[in-house]
Amino acid sequence: MEPIETKRLKIIPLTPEHLFLCRQGRFLMERSLGLTETFVEYDDDTVKMVSESLEEMIRLVRQNENRWYWYTNWEIILKSENRIIGGLAFYSQPDDTGTVEIGYVIQEAYRSAGYAFEALSGIISWAFGMENVNFVRAETLKTNDVSMALLEKLGFEIFRQTGDTLLWQKAKPH
Repeated sequence: MEPIETKRLKIIPLTPEHLFLCRQGRFLMERSLGLTETFVEYDDDTVKMVSESLEEMIRLVRQNENRWYWYTNWEIILKSENRIIGGLAFYSQPDDTGTVEIGYVIQEAYRSAGYAFEALSGIISWAFGMENVNFVRAETLKTNDVSMALLEKLGFEIFRQTGDTLLWQKAKPH
């Protein structure tokens, strides 16, 4: 699978091999991709959550060998620094309605520079290029004004509201 390239970013889906390396140490995965190592300090709870998420991702990638890219992490790389600055992930392959849901994060030091907009624009274009994708969804907290503004700018509309969250949806352009 080829990386997605935008003006300033490269978005790389982690292969099963990259996920195994990441399990051994994130720096091993970064080295295998020829990237500048990124030191990110996590508290114990975050380390546990990341470890559990990685194990689940590895399990799902193994179960879906022919469609692994819907279950892996996509690293967002800033070309000018050759460094990971964030990540994206789909929660599963398209469902019966052609819907996928995506999550995303940009490291704090790289926020407010338009990288999330650029990365999401690239991955959404890629997803809509797949013939079985009709809708992309994303969920935000009702208090996350920055993420809500980003999704609005990308053309998402509120699809459903629950207690503390909003589910946003963007339809494939025709």
